[in-house]
Amino acid sequence: DVSISGIDVDSATVALLPYSADLVSTYDGREMTLSTSSNRAVLSYQEGTTASIITYLPLGDYEFVPAHSGLVSLHDKNRHRLILIDPSNREQPILVNEEASLWAWHPSNDVLLFSSGYDLKRYVRSIHESQTLTRLSTPIEQLDWFPLGNAAIYRTQGTITALNLDGVTILSQSALWTDLAGSFWLSPDGATLSSLVETQEGWQWWTRKLQN
Repeated sequence: DVSISGIDVDSATVALLPYSADLVSTYDGREMTLSTSSNRAVLSYQEGTTASIITYLPLGDYEFVPAHSGLVSLHDKNRHRLILIDPSNREQPILVNEEASLWAWHPSNDVLLFSSGYDLKRYVRSIHESQTLTRLSTPIEQLDWFPLGNAAIYRTQGTITALNLDGVTILSQSALWTDLAGSFWLSPDGATLSSLVETQEGWQWWTRKLQN
């Protein structure tokens, strides 16, 4: 563990906090720490010198990553695992503990899309259910949600594909762009797909209109 200092922005003063930890974040106005105890990691609320334990985890190289709707998310950078935690659920706080290198939240904040690289999965928080959507033989390089509706967008070997998830039993998909070397962006209204591509002439910004 390492010593943690806090900075009071208003007074421009630095004070040593009365605990040590590997990582510190904030949740619901309180400090949350990840520390090491014996042969496991411990996620806790910190109240002065007292730690209120939320859950234990295997040892790993963790980082806090953005989460939504009252949840805490950790990513183990060595094992490429995404862990989603509900701190208010003391009986079963860990909601998701899956291999993942890419992930994205739906704008509703209820559905998490994630991938280990060769599969595409979703977790629906409201019903606490995970589902494998598709498996691929080529690696997924990027994923996102279509801004409107309920469709997952992913890129693999330069092809951008839309996977329709809107209440259907058999998932339908369609290619939006092929032979695209760069990362993609979707406009907030979902009307335009863009990419920044490096060519022999330099960087170029490409756009394509999407049909309604």
